[in-house]
Amino acid sequence: MSIYDDMLKIASKLHEGQYRWDGKTPYIHHPREVARVVLDNQLFTFMNNRLEVLCGAALLHDVIEDTDVTVQGLIDMGVSEEITRVVNILTKYKGESYYDYIMRVKKDKLATEIKLADLEHNMSDMAVVPESKKTNNLLDKYKLAKYILEH
Repeated sequence: MSIYDDMLKIASKLHEGQYRWDGKTPYIHHPREVARVVLDNQLFTFMNNRLEVLCGAALLHDVIEDTDVTVQGLIDMGVSEEITRVVNILTKYKGESYYDYIMRVKKDKLATEIKLADLEHNMSDMAVVPESKKTNNLLDKYKLAKYILEH
């Protein structure tokens, strides 16, 4: 899957120097796992071009939120309009409530599939989240988001 390889290169470059909650695991592990979960969940549901969009957007789902790159920056890097559109939906912007963000994501099937995979991976990592980062009952927030997206 060449789109996967291209998006992985971009995501790896943009997340370079970032780490997961444990402070040791390179951050790129998370988008790779989200893409893997998406593939596992959707392998027989979508045609190949949809899988490429899903995987590409899964790999890039945090770059606007966690780096200095913008939607236009992704387009300038050669990311397709469809992948960029989904990444934009998956970006929680400053000033937006988490509930409003989840309701916005829910309106798009591709974004919803990726967000569910993101939540699944985040919840599987909760054991290594330092107490100082466990704010606002993070696990409950993720469980509620998952419930909203699934119903």
